[in-house]
Amino acid sequence: MCVLWLDDAETHLGSGGLRRNDVLRLINGKDHHRVVIATLRAAEEARLTARTTEEGRQAVKDVTETLAQARRIYLRRMFSGSEQERARVRAWDRRIADALDHAADYGIAEYLAAGPELLRDWQNAWSPNTDPRAPSHPWAAALITAAIDLRRAGHSAVVPCTLLDQLHGHHLSIRGGTRLRPDPLQDAWEWATQPRRATTALLQPIGGEHVEVFDYLVDVVQRDARPGREVDADVLPAALPHCGPSDADAIAITAYNRGRFDIAVAGWRAAGALAGETPADTLTRRNNVARALRKLGQPEQAAAEHRAVIAERTRLLGPRHPDTLISRDNLANVMRDLGQIEEAEAEYEAVLASRTSLLGEAHPYTVATRERLATLRAQRTKDNSGH
Repeated sequence: MCVLWLDDAETHLGSGGLRRNDVLRLINGKDHHRVVIATLRAAEEARLTARTTEEGRQAVKDVTETLAQARRIYLRRMFSGSEQERARVRAWDRRIADALDHAADYGIAEYLAAGPELLRDWQNAWSPNTDPRAPSHPWAAALITAAIDLRRAGHSAVVPCTLLDQLHGHHLSIRGGTRLRPDPLQDAWEWATQPRRATTALLQPIGGEHVEVFDYLVDVVQRDARPGREVDADVLPAALPHCGPSDADAIAITAYNRGRFDIAVAGWRAAGALAGETPADTLTRRNNVARALRKLGQPEQAAAEHRAVIAERTRLLGPRHPDTLISRDNLANVMRDLGQIEEAEAEYEAVLASRTSLLGEAHPYTVATRERLATLRAQRTKDNSGH
């Protein structure tokens, strides 16, 4: 028997990651028994499946199909009554006894992992550093906040300490800056990276020049995030030079969803062709670049990119493939922006005919194209009538 353990499965999913067929090849075959076990936090699954644009549908489909093969075992935050009773059998271990004392407030597993303690330390560190007998650590809190923002933006790799040095000042400033009497930066780093309960730290040092933020903090912030508490926009461009292709792609998606289309273009171009992905996947990223260029008010550049993608998709996939039709529909949108009304109408008509044939009249993509065509014709009639 062979067991493959994928801890933090989000690092193995998405663009260029594991797909349904990859998993099937791993576990199928004669004369062996192979099992894949993976862990995936709910916040990460939500991020991987949150792409709602037409162009993002393939990535969502790949992740969804891969996860659909799994037999899910949900680890609840709170132990049930019977689970707590079984834990009490081991209450001779002081750590388990402590966790049981706090079972009404925290999940036992989280408490044992020191999650609440670290969360409390980070939150308390923001207090003004005014009492020498009980020093606080606002500078360290700002470093940790910057690291959390990077993870939420899509930077899943370990974080260079120099990047946190660059980003943390904004967080300190909006909390009060020098009025908080922050601890010296060297002391802040020492406090943020010191182990708690001899196992983990708020910022876990990796190789001397990088750190990794404690997952529990990211999960809590993401779970409690409300509209208006998105990742700070300054994080996105600063992170790109330090990203590998996969993280650049994730940051580009975050930037697009935040309306930072310039950063999205830079991120997707930096991502290039991800390891293990097909040429069709790379073209999806180029199509995203074209859409972002349109949002930036650069229709000529957007049209040129769309035409290049259409040519490649037609060659690889055929003229009636759904992805090719997406690009043609997008090109028609740009033609309309450029005032090329007759060309846009002809393109909409061709896409509508193909989508109706392939997908049916009631499919959302077909309906969307029909609505755009009707809107274009109505506007042209209005313009021609002089009203």
